[in-house]
Amino acid sequence: MARSKKWADYELKNFQAATEEQLRKAVRRAAKAANQRLLRLERAGKQDRYSYRQAMLDLVNRKRFTENTQKLKIAALRREYKLLRSFLSMKGSTLSGLNATDEKRYRTAVANGFKGTFEEFYEQVNKYFGKAIDEYFDSHVIYIAINTGTLNIIDRILEKEKNKPGTKEPESKKRGRRILEYLEAYEKETKT
Repeated sequence: MARSKKWADYELKNFQAATEEQLRKAVRRAAKAANQRLLRLERAGKQDRYSYRQAMLDLVNRKRFTENTQKLKIAALRREYKLLRSFLSMKGSTLSGLNATDEKRYRTAVANGFKGTFEEFYEQVNKYFGKAIDEYFDSHVIYIAINTGTLNIIDRILEKEKNKPGTKEPESKKRGRRILEYLEAYEKETKT
């Protein structure tokens, strides 16, 4: 399999000073490569990953980068060039880059005390780093809970929180209280 080209393979030395034709050619070539990467990510089911989501945010109402550059004005070409540079420079824009990043995160978690498999790690990451739980706890606390196997404490706190009637306490104080509650329970559980 051929190596994925890097952004440097498409980069212009000074894109602000480049002619319209030079920009068209660079954008066309880079857009083709970027669209192929997006397609590979889609086929692998990786639409939930940061690089794919960021590309979709940058593209606004489009699903692909513009390969047909004939109708684009110079300002639009420069904007597209910057978007392409951003996406193609991301390590996670390729499947091999995503897999290497995932493996590195897992190895780091194992080095910090995680005892499960690669699949278990990502199952927990996907469950506990979702928006619903992230608003209750700091990401650092969730990461510690995953590594130390104390996610049951977070589950207990969340269950208690669900059954508790709403209070007028500010959200920042609630979040702080939950973190303290987790740390106290963690302290008790690890001492026994």
